[in-house]
Amino acid sequence: MNASDEPLLNEGYYSELRAICRRKGFGLRRLGSVGGAKKRPLFAVSVPGDARSATTVLVGGVHGDEISGPLALLEFLRRHRPRPADPPIIVLPLCNPHGSERQTRRNQARLDLNRHFLDTRRIKDIRLLTAPLLRRRIGWFISCHEDDSGQYYLHAYGRRRHKTYRRMAAAGAKVIPLTKLRPVRDLPLADGIIYDTIDGSFEQWAYERGAIFSVCLEAPDDRPMTERVRLILRLIRFAIADSRRSGAV
Repeated sequence: MNASDEPLLNEGYYSELRAICRRKGFGLRRLGSVGGAKKRPLFAVSVPGDARSATTVLVGGVHGDEISGPLALLEFLRRHRPRPADPPIIVLPLCNPHGSERQTRRNQARLDLNRHFLDTRRIKDIRLLTAPLLRRRIGWFISCHEDDSGQYYLHAYGRRRHKTYRRMAAAGAKVIPLTKLRPVRDLPLADGIIYDTIDGSFEQWAYERGAIFSVCLEAPDDRPMTERVRLILRLIRFAIADSRRSGAV
């Protein structure tokens, strides 16, 4: 997180989330609570769509110090007006409330959640976060993250779908240019995309569960928050438009 960013205050965030869902008729489900002595809720938002289409899943705040995702997802819910041909959408807006309170990457057990989604024995946080997705056909899965080296790029799963991923990356580049580095963090990169990383992440979990497209968006954390939010919203709009066009079935 950029040192100039305001910390994310969970209670204020939850209050706004509830208000938006009430006003727009979106389903808000409390998945359960996580944490030690101080329990913190996990929520999922359901946005209606064409039941014949695969579900689009939007994820934020897996790393508690990366706040552009939760803020962008709140803004998406505030602005979104579902169309009949839109896919159903599930939003997991704040996946690590302990980390967001303390502005830390890790959860209350000092775990990086995004390295443990494929563990044989999964912790409660991960069981709760994956529960609403187990019976869903997932079309697009987008997890919103931030890169502390100031780069915009994607982790994507399923190289055979590279044409669509390239179009998505290019759409975001209209807001923030794609990184020119090769490689990024010692990982090979092509057209701003790193493919098929084996890292135990939520996005790898989704892909292995059958998601047609699974993406980790890395927004540069040195850009103004307004730009990071715009980048995330543009990629979400791209995914919804692609689902509307193809049905993502």
